[in-house]
Amino acid sequence: MLNTTGPRAIDHIWILLSILFTACSQLLIKWQVSHVGSLPAGTAERLHYLFELFTRPWIIAALVSTFLAGVTWMVALGKFELSYAFPFYALNFLIVFLAGIFLFSETFTLAKVAGLSLILVGVVVLASNSAR
Repeated sequence: MLNTTGPRAIDHIWILLSILFTACSQLLIKWQVSHVGSLPAGTAERLHYLFELFTRPWIIAALVSTFLAGVTWMVALGKFELSYAFPFYALNFLIVFLAGIFLFSETFTLAKVAGLSLILVGVVVLASNSAR
């Protein structure tokens, strides 16, 4: 049931935590996959590849982070309407884009910046016009 007294400013921390846990999970997975390499062609090699990934401590940490993202998201949805909270999830695009550049030397192009800008404008429009 949605909080009938209305969310407080501090309640936004639950949305922020969910976003941060999600981004952390994605970045950890990218980091670890870059160490293991791409998925092999053969079935036995694929199983070995997946076993190696799923037994890495940082992949386990990524899965825990994904779980915590889900838990904090459930708490957030108990405080906000989905139509208000969900657009904030697009901030993951910004976090992962910047982290990809700084941590993984990924490309920075004007097209990516333009696309990201459109997403962020959409977040602002949706969040400012959604019923709270």
